[in-house]
Amino acid sequence: MRDLPRDFPWPQSLCATCNAPPRLIRGARSTFLLCPVSPNRYPHQPVFDCAYFVSGSEDDQSSGAT
Repeated sequence: MRDLPRDFPWPQSLCATCNAPPRLIRGARSTFLLCPVSPNRYPHQPVFDCAYFVSGSEDDQSSGAT
């Protein structure tokens, strides 16, 4: 699992554990999450169900390593 910034604004969101690397876009008064795999590039947070979720389990990662 990848490391999140300590101040990640939505730790309960699926985006917090997704292996597609989201990017936080911070403005003066707003924070948005840019998703690299979803057609909806800026999903409303928190996300609880996502068809584009990329699993980050250790079993998935270790099975492809040689």
